[in-house]
Amino acid sequence: MKNLKKLTIDENYFYLNIIKSKHRKRKHSLSILSQIVKNRYEEFEQLVKNSDLSRIKKENFTLLEKEALLHLYNQPTIQLNNLKKEIKRSQCEFYSTHCPYCGLYHSDTFDHYLYKEEFPEFAIYSQNLIPSCSRCNRKKNTKWIKDSIRQYIYFYADKIPTVQFLFCSIAVTSDFLITRFYVDTKNCSNTIEKIIVENHFANLDLIEMYEENCNSFLSERKNTIKKYFSGTLAELKEIMKSDLEEYILKFGLNNWQSVLLDELIKQDDILSTWI
Repeated sequence: MKNLKKLTIDENYFYLNIIKSKHRKRKHSLSILSQIVKNRYEEFEQLVKNSDLSRIKKENFTLLEKEALLHLYNQPTIQLNNLKKEIKRSQCEFYSTHCPYCGLYHSDTFDHYLYKEEFPEFAIYSQNLIPSCSRCNRKKNTKWIKDSIRQYIYFYADKIPTVQFLFCSIAVTSDFLITRFYVDTKNCSNTIEKIIVENHFANLDLIEMYEENCNSFLSERKNTIKKYFSGTLAELKEIMKSDLEEYILKFGLNNWQSVLLDELIKQDDILSTWI
């Protein structure tokens, strides 16, 4: 789990440029709205800078204004497609193709962190567009805030805790391994960060997702060791520790694969049966 990189573009210029391709009536409406949109972009940026995005309020648009703003996103254009591609290209290798919300599935769509039906002025605002998988986008839907507390990590700006908060345990049975993931934020220093992290994992059912996918990870690792490794347990663990460093660098400390590999390295009884 890692932060995404924000694009450094002139958001207002992008808005003005994209409305040039619209028909006369809609273009006129969007032109009139341009100052309001510009002000809202500035408000968004200031709230993010102050770590206070939960305080943003809805703008009172008419139905026609809302329709015009949503049209900017719902009707594909070359400019918008290029923007989406650039957002993905700006990320590190893994998160240029994978969903930051779960770190598991490919990002095949874009989530509007602020739901576009409620905040149509941010429909094409790059800092509101999060590459995501369809599952996370669908699960998140409109529920970005509850009781004035944000429910999901905002990957462009939230300070993701640098300490481990995702953990797992591996239990050995006679026939198979039982893996359990869990979130423990006691080492996180910021209370709001703790709550958002806990909400994020709970609302997206990430623990269940990881437990459903961990067996394939373990089976692949086991088969690779049995097929290609010939050495001692100590040598195997050193190789796996090197792999773990690469995982953390690539995926982040609190990625499910990093956490699972870290726990597997500690399981001498399991690893000794694989060599």
